[in-house]
Amino acid sequence: MVTREEMLVKKDEWLAKKNEIQAGFIDRVDDPVLDSAIGLSLIGAGAGTIIVNLVQRKRSVFGYLVGVAFVLMGIVVLGGTYRVRSGRISEAENQVREQLSALDPVARAQVLKDMATEQVAPYINRGVPSN
Repeated sequence: MVTREEMLVKKDEWLAKKNEIQAGFIDRVDDPVLDSAIGLSLIGAGAGTIIVNLVQRKRSVFGYLVGVAFVLMGIVVLGGTYRVRSGRISEAENQVREQLSALDPVARAQVLKDMATEQVAPYINRGVPSN
């Protein structure tokens, strides 16, 4: 037979695991890909609403305003995602420039050559890469 203390210990373990899962979910939800998906979904929903109103020849301004509102919300979400992405790219670029400036000119040239080769190699003699 299970004692009350054992049940309380199990309950605390389950609650700790639940909190760990929730924290991991929140970390993953903050992903820019999800933001982009939400923005594109809003734009698609707005465009779909406008197209349905046009096909059904509705004259209600409200129907068109709902569609336009969805499109605008999607644009705002995508704009925020773009700004965050641009900031991260700029930050990474500054870090790379700092690290390259610390190298001597020959080493810097070698690193830049290797990076360029890695980026261009899939397109040379093969066309578009098939990832």
